[in-house]
Amino acid sequence: MPASASGLRLAILGVCAAMFLAVGSRSARAQFNDTIPSQGYYGGVDELYRGEFRDAQRTFSRSLTSSVKTIGSTGTVRWIDSICYHAMLGETFYHWGQPEQALQQFNQACTLFLQYPKWMLRVQFAPQLNADSSLARVMVPWGMSERRFVAGNFGSTMPVSQGSLDASQQLQQGGVVTPPQLWSVDVTEVVRCTALAIRRRNEILGPLGPHDSISKNLASTLSRGAAPPNHWSGAWSDVLYGLALAGIGDREQAQQRFERGLLAGGQFDHGLTCVALLEQGKLALDAGNASAAVGLFAEAGYSAFLFRDAGMVDDAFRWNELARIAAGVLDPNPALPNALAWARRERLNFIASRLSLAMADEFLTLDNLKAAAPALAAGVALLGDARTGVLGNYAQYLDARIQFSQGRGSAATALSTALAGQQKISRKLFQLTLANRMFDEQTLPMRSASTVYEQLLADPSPADAMIRPLETMAVMITPQPDAYDRWLLSAIDRKNAGAVLEITDLAKRRRYHNELPWGGRTNALRDLVVTPVERLTPQQRQQQAEIFTRHPSLAAALKEVTQLQTQLSGVWTPAMDEAAKKKAPRLWEQYGASLDDREAELARIAVGRLPADYSFPPTMAPIDFQSRLQTGQALLVFHDTPDGMLAILLTNKAVASWNCGPSARLGSQVSAFLRDIGNVDANFQVPVEDLATDKWQESGAKLYQAIFNGASIEPAALKQLIVVPDGAVWYVPFEALVAKVDEKQTPLGSLATIRYAPTAALAFSFDGSWRRIQRTGLATGDMVPGDEPAEEQQALAALEAALPGPLPLTQPTPAPTPTLATLLDALVVLDDVDALGPDPLAWSPLPVDRSIQQGSLDQWLGIAGNGPQRILLPGMHTAAERGGKAARARRGGAAVAPGDELFFASCGLMSAGADTLLLSRWRVGGQSTLDLVREFIQELPHTAAQDAWQRSVRLIQESPIDPTAELRVKAGKDPVELTGKHPFFWAGYLVVDSGWRPVQQEVVADPAAAPQAAAGQPPAGAAPPGVPVPGAAPAAAPVGKMSPPADPGAPLPAPAPVRQPPPVPQPPK
Repeated sequence: MPASASGLRLAILGVCAAMFLAVGSRSARAQFNDTIPSQGYYGGVDELYRGEFRDAQRTFSRSLTSSVKTIGSTGTVRWIDSICYHAMLGETFYHWGQPEQALQQFNQACTLFLQYPKWMLRVQFAPQLNADSSLARVMVPWGMSERRFVAGNFGSTMPVSQGSLDASQQLQQGGVVTPPQLWSVDVTEVVRCTALAIRRRNEILGPLGPHDSISKNLASTLSRGAAPPNHWSGAWSDVLYGLALAGIGDREQAQQRFERGLLAGGQFDHGLTCVALLEQGKLALDAGNASAAVGLFAEAGYSAFLFRDAGMVDDAFRWNELARIAAGVLDPNPALPNALAWARRERLNFIASRLSLAMADEFLTLDNLKAAAPALAAGVALLGDARTGVLGNYAQYLDARIQFSQGRGSAATALSTALAGQQKISRKLFQLTLANRMFDEQTLPMRSASTVYEQLLADPSPADAMIRPLETMAVMITPQPDAYDRWLLSAIDRKNAGAVLEITDLAKRRRYHNELPWGGRTNALRDLVVTPVERLTPQQRQQQAEIFTRHPSLAAALKEVTQLQTQLSGVWTPAMDEAAKKKAPRLWEQYGASLDDREAELARIAVGRLPADYSFPPTMAPIDFQSRLQTGQALLVFHDTPDGMLAILLTNKAVASWNCGPSARLGSQVSAFLRDIGNVDANFQVPVEDLATDKWQESGAKLYQAIFNGASIEPAALKQLIVVPDGAVWYVPFEALVAKVDEKQTPLGSLATIRYAPTAALAFSFDGSWRRIQRTGLATGDMVPGDEPAEEQQALAALEAALPGPLPLTQPTPAPTPTLATLLDALVVLDDVDALGPDPLAWSPLPVDRSIQQGSLDQWLGIAGNGPQRILLPGMHTAAERGGKAARARRGGAAVAPGDELFFASCGLMSAGADTLLLSRWRVGGQSTLDLVREFIQELPHTAAQDAWQRSVRLIQESPIDPTAELRVKAGKDPVELTGKHPFFWAGYLVVDSGWRPVQQEVVADPAAAPQAAAGQPPAGAAPPGVPVPGAAPAAAPVGKMSPPADPGAPLPAPAPVRQPPPVPQPPK
């Protein structure tokens, strides 16, 4: 009788099962004469925490080569033991400062877990979980837990089934049959390494985690559970799920899972208890509860010690130190010495090194150099291979701090070395690189990119400055144009005009910070401590008070600077008597020394861990831009992008944007216009015949069309245009652009007043008052016409008469020019000022110093708002003199961007205290320059800068020009009637201004008593024509025929009144 089909299948399965069990057991014995993971692997873990990174890398790589492999449908498949090998190889790279290689290994570990998400269902757990009596007697060497807990006994290995007893599918459909086997596996180690891989991925990815496919798969997979139902191993699954949730940004749910996963079976601590405690500490620290975080990190360290997890002990101490700093704990951590002794006994040199360096850091915070130096030396001696990793760079940073505290000249070099090293290992810089890659691959969606870049490109927070000072500085010195371009693109894609405007301003602001020493850290600190407390935000007041409390020596240095400056102010005057002349040199010497002392104190503090907000250039929300614009005013912002020159036009009622086309093409049109005006090179003399023609108007009209093509604006409706240039647009003389009004070609400068600003927020940054001008510095040179000193003096006479308190500045100066500038209220430099060069901060605004290094612009930044409020540099040389072409290279080989010299000059001098600047794109010199400067400066006290300049230009346009009194005019054979109408004489200057306008005077009660205005003049007390009245309600109509806002959120409503913060106590003297 023939056998049935089912009976035949059962017979075949029975025979196969017997064969597989026999063959499988022999295979297991042949392949696994070692443990799972291998014994060599555990040796690699020891090597890692001994600081032997190279040996550890080789060991984990060998373990990976000899790992368990099975044959699957796609070929050779690794098993769960490789989770450990990949995770610990990643951990080696992580500590070695190689985040990309580390992430690759952690990705592999997590991918393997996702291949076996239910592997714990195959574990043959012991019937009952008991307490580990041996751990109950273990004492932690550095402290005692405040938690009441019982440690569970989980054993060293557990049987795990591998393969399948049901091979029917493979027999019927084909495929490889895996014999069922029971393998002895260190289950707790596999779970620990799985948690480690997820944890490190979260750290490396940061805000990119929610958009990462592996992170999302982990959260989705673990939401379905990874352990047997209603089993104590569910605690492991809860912790893993909590880590996955934290990785995608779901912190609330993660906190709940960590709480559930603290105890196995509701009563026993386990190997992941320390992980749950550590992650709860991180969540508390991120939420601003640093005190709670300190306790949680300490508990994580105790638990890690009991379960022999050296890596978690290291992490717990690292985070505990950061939380103590954030909590403002200044007392030395009493746990560190005992923990250090334990680590040295166990030959865990890597951990011992970190603990010793942490002690050095604490001693530095307490200004205990005597203890800090040997602690640092001891830590460095234990580094081993970690010398070239994250910990070694941390040691370099601490060494720089010690050198600054000792006042050593090599301190700055030591910090530069640490910063260069940090740039290579920086996690945030890697995140930015990865974000750009994900954006280009469209794995970071447009709608999400804005939030990610906003986080990654934000200013350093107080917490960043305190717990990540070196990382913060490294990020701030590293340019990120690609990241800003993508952030901007995401805002444009969402048609969010307000965000587009804000991002362009932030990009310019960061470009300025990138050029400053230490990414502007010292500048931020200096701005904070020298700013009067009433002008600070509540947070800045707290920061200032904390700095003065922690560093009374800085408060004393600032007080001495102020006292000496006051004394000098009474002595150094335009009319010094003999007694003052004798007293001044000593005061200058003392004043310079006090400034040096202040700067040394600032440098020492700046490399430390005290927060200081970046206040310059200021920031402003788009809503505030719009609310400050009056009817007839427009803000025109340019931003150079890979897709072309972006233009944004904002009025009090509308916003529009357009693309001016490729920057190279626009640059060529700018060059053509500049050449038609007369800019061939810096010394080219323009023939007088050319200056008597209107040939320039043709290219001026073409450039106007190139810039404003796409803008719905009626030029005749403009009263004031505020321009924020970028790139080659810095070289565009907007005053000379030719617009068509009523079918007539009309220069834009005759229609509206025009002023410039390096950032949009700086265009509205005036918030103080004008100082009474007691001293106006006047430096003269080749720009003054005349062959003899007497002729030069005669040419200067009218200008000097218009200057309040003129004070000639000649060589030798009594002090470096930045120091002199702190005693000046205004400055006029009638000499060549060459701003061209590879370093945009290495030129001198006042070229009368013994050496250019003494008076370079970067030195002027040290006077932090204490310099002249009005600075006139009509002799600046820029690339505009060569038609906007500059064959220059920045330090490091990168090309200098067009307009850099004007951008950094504007930012730097405004940072030094200037509210109004007169700069030149090209030097003219001669009598026309003197006349323009004279008329401008004598009107400045009475009217807004752009109005004063427009008046000066109109006067020069109607004035005759003597070619022999002009430096760059070539007289012809025949006499030519020449006036200043040609833009060569006036369009090269640009007024950079912070937005001051005259305050409206009170209305006279009796109208009959009010003086009558002359014909064509405004009434007495009224603002000059074109100057908006503060507080006046904006009219209802927008400027010209402007398109409605692209963003549904625009136009922006006026902001609500801001309540003034209550006064706070003055910092201690």
